[in-house]
Parts: sequence; structure tokens; C-alpha cells
Amino acid sequence: MASITVSFVGLDELSLKLAASLITSGFHVKAFEVSEPLIVEFLKLGGVKCSNLLEAAQDTAATILLSSNADEILGEEGVLKGLHVMSQALITSSGSSEAIAKARPVLSGKVYT
Repeated sequence: MASITVSFVGLDELSLKLAASLITSGFHVKAFEVSEPLIVEFLKLGGVKCSNLLEAAQDTAATILLSSNADEILGEEGVLKGLHVMSQALITSSGSSEAIAKARPVLSGKVYT
């Protein structure tokens, strides 16, 4: 049986712990992160680095967004363009909710904040 894929857009201390738990439990975990120290820690856990937002969102059961940047979520090469119709999006950012509000109709009940 193929493992389930979960992705992160952005990483922080808590998401690194969650990624470690998911990897230990047999999930395939990938992430897009611009901070080199965070992605290095993620790779040490056994995660896979994504080169862009679309790659992070593609072929996942769930994508966890730590970003509230409108372009990263809704842009031409944003996360929503890569999400599969059955994917779930979990937005954990505490930043601006403008992009989240715009994303709700697009995600049609598949976003959790």
C-alpha cells in the first residue's frame, strides 16, 4: 500500500514536530520552505524538499499552510493551483485573513482554519 502524502507550506518548530510524528507513522511528508535552517532540519527528519508551491500541493491528502500570503495561496503558481480535488487544506497561519477569506469559496468546504 502506498503511503499517504502530507505537505507543509512553511515550517516552524511545531510543524517540524508534527512532520517528525507523521514520518515516524509512515506518512510521506514534503515541504516548501524558504528558510534554509528550517528545511535542513526537515530533511534530517526524512522529509522531502519541494522546489515550489505547486509541487508542495500536488498529490497530497492534506496540505498544511503556515502562510497567509495571498500570492502563495491564490496566485498563478500558488498552493490552490496544485491541490487535488480531494485534498484537504489546513491553514494554521495567524497572519492576515484576507487570502483565507478569498480561498474559502475556491476550496468549497475543504479548508480548516
